[in-house]
Formats: sequence, C-alpha cells, structure tokens
Amino acid sequence: EERQLFETARERLHESGALKALLCGSGSAVFGLYEKESTQQAAFSCLRDTLPADWKLFACTSFGRTEKDG
Repeated sequence: EERQLFETARERLHESGALKALLCGSGSAVFGLYEKESTQQAAFSCLRDTLPADWKLFACTSFGRTEKDG
C-alpha cells in the first residue's frame, strides 16, 4: 500500500508538468524536476492537497555553478 502511495505521488508529479519524476533509493522519497518555478509552485499546491497529511513536502530551487559563484 505504501509503495502504491509513492507511485501515485510520482504520477501526480508527471501530471502536474514535471520534466522528470522519480523515486529515490528504496522509495523513501519522490521528487520532480520542473523547468519553471510557476509550474513547480502549482504542483506543490496540488500535491499538498492530495497526498497524506503526514507526508513532508519541500519546494526547492537549484542553481548552476555560475549562479552560485557570481
């Protein structure tokens, strides 16, 4: 049943516009990669409303080396 929840979360990430949605390791984490922050924020809101309340959700931003060093 728990594995199905992770699969459902991965499917929701894809449906919400993620370029990639993957399970991490043994399936203890699910993550999606988004090109636009606006798409990521919309997906975050949707997931927060559809996943179990005890799941922790994080919206993160990545940056390239030049952005970090600049």
